[in-house]
Amino acid sequence: MSESPGQLKKIAAIIPCYNEAAGIESVIAGFPYDMLEKNGLTVTVYVVDNNSSDNTAAIAEKAGAVILHEPKKGKGNAMRAGFQNIPDDVDYVVMLDGDDTYSSRELFRLVEPLMSDFCDVIVGSRLGGYIQPRAMNSRSRVGNWLFTNAVRMLYHANVSDVLTGYFAWKRSALDDLRPHITSTGFAIEMEMITKMAQLKQRIIAVPISYHPRTGQSNLRPFRDGFRILAMLLKNLMWRPHRRSIHAHLTVAQAHDGDTFTPQKIVFVSDSIYPYMKGGKEKRLHEITKRLATMGHEVHIYTMHWWDSSDGATRESGVYLHALCKRYEMYHGNRRTTKEGILFGLACFRLFRVSFDVIDVDHMPFFPVFST
Repeated sequence: MSESPGQLKKIAAIIPCYNEAAGIESVIAGFPYDMLEKNGLTVTVYVVDNNSSDNTAAIAEKAGAVILHEPKKGKGNAMRAGFQNIPDDVDYVVMLDGDDTYSSRELFRLVEPLMSDFCDVIVGSRLGGYIQPRAMNSRSRVGNWLFTNAVRMLYHANVSDVLTGYFAWKRSALDDLRPHITSTGFAIEMEMITKMAQLKQRIIAVPISYHPRTGQSNLRPFRDGFRILAMLLKNLMWRPHRRSIHAHLTVAQAHDGDTFTPQKIVFVSDSIYPYMKGGKEKRLHEITKRLATMGHEVHIYTMHWWDSSDGATRESGVYLHALCKRYEMYHGNRRTTKEGILFGLACFRLFRVSFDVIDVDHMPFFPVFST
């Protein structure tokens, strides 16, 4: 039974295109729109026209896609333009190519593990799936196998195809990754996978089908292969850094030479969004998310709300820590005293936590005394 349109989770499908007039219509038409709606999802297709000299954009727009333009050539440039134009209310983001080599009708296979919180990122694996005859030559197979095993060994990433062009992300995972993407060309897939591994995102691979491409390939095997290898080696020493607040200062502040010192900011709250959707939870969610975007290291200490057994996780750039298991907060229509006392006692674990600033919910009062 399908959900009402107001309840549908939103997918943004980003398709970077340079002269893909031959295949883009089939890609857009192939998305399983009806099946997605039955599973509570809706998809909007965004085609990033990367200064094509053919009528790719006109065909894509007629097929129902939203057209974005990126005049700087390069797949990485096109992908960044697509990511920057994703609406705020999107829940999942999918990336695939416009040459009809990847099957858009397999979209739900990539999104379902994200919906069940099995992982943060999906990598569509051609090597672990079905490669149709003449879709990938032996040289490309060997190169991909070597790159994939190097990433598995050096980065301990759970992937089986590092050169795929079919990805899916939770919005929060992409928000964490997006500021760190710098590649302009075909090395972007290697950059994304290696940096996602360094960000400790939960990555899994799912099998996909791979078809002979429609139109002419823009990949230059030796030149792009060397750049991919360089990216693999370069990111071994890469670590996410705290971003400068100068990007968020006004022009006058920047000219005045204002500087920014990131803080470790700790919030203590027994309930968090989206597991509880009250006013205080939404307020905490917005404040912490924006502080993290500004470059602060933000932590919330709470009960164990998320499904995984891990005692800590990361959402929207904010670190979540479970001080205790989740206790029922209400008995009928009233808050339970038991939950407040047990969570308050669990807050004594904060003795081991260092911070610059701490903010504690006053409802219930017990954590205030502990902290």
